[in-house]
Amino acid sequence: MSRNDFMTALLDSRRALSEEISSVGQRLDDSRREVLDAITTEVESLRNDARETRDRTNHAATAVGETSRAVAALHQEVSDITNALATLQTTLDALAGHPVFQTPEPTSPPADDPEPVVQSEPHSPAVATGEGHTPVAAGEGHTPLAPETGAPPTNSPEPSHETGAQRISDGDADAERLRREAREKSDHGALLLTAAVTGRVAVICHREAWDFLAACASENEHFCKTTEVCDEGEGRIRAVLSGRSVIGLLIALRNMHSASSMDGTWALASAFYRRLAEDLTTTSRHGTQPLTVIFDDGIHDHAPVTETSA
Repeated sequence: MSRNDFMTALLDSRRALSEEISSVGQRLDDSRREVLDAITTEVESLRNDARETRDRTNHAATAVGETSRAVAALHQEVSDITNALATLQTTLDALAGHPVFQTPEPTSPPADDPEPVVQSEPHSPAVATGEGHTPVAAGEGHTPLAPETGAPPTNSPEPSHETGAQRISDGDADAERLRREAREKSDHGALLLTAAVTGRVAVICHREAWDFLAACASENEHFCKTTEVCDEGEGRIRAVLSGRSVIGLLIALRNMHSASSMDGTWALASAFYRRLAEDLTTTSRHGTQPLTVIFDDGIHDHAPVTETSA
């Protein structure tokens, strides 16, 4: 091989080696760029995940704080309700024992003190004030009676034919009615409180009577519509009610009694309410036997009386 050929081969080898080195350097640059891009993408993804985790942590901490405040507010409301119930119980007890809600004994007026009668003299606008009569002033809320043959007083739009005794009687009737209504409300509240702490009450009645009771209380929120009912034979059933269901039944019966006139519905609602009220008053805090209310009155089982001849 000549020297020129050797030099040519050497230059070709050098050129090929340079190209290989350049190619390797290009590939290294590409690989480094790809690795940097991948690292940058992963770092950005990790940053986003860290940001989302931090946001979720902040939201969770905020939710925990709100939940803690809501629980504290709920505890406060429960405490307020408990205090209100205790105050209501105290008020009901005081109301039930207040003298104003006790029926006063009727007192008859003395025989030697007849009721004063207001009389009027003819042709005189004033009220006669003879012995045993009290003068009536116009500023005391009473309108002077007009003369029997004259026109009514000018300061009164209509003549008043109502006597003082009648006005007193009407006032007593209104006061008695208010006292009776307040006493009934107080007794009803005390009855509901008694039913509230009753564990279970067994009701024994005819199946048709139970259908009436269930239909009456079906719309009340406290009455359980899936009450356990057992057959007692001879058309009777036994229904076991909770204290809450008894509350719903009492409320429904009282509302039906108030809304009905003196018909069959009124009679049933009144009788069932009265029997429940009578039996609930026999419950005791230390009682161990469950209350059983029986709606099946009958005659006394007396032994037959035999007549003996002398």
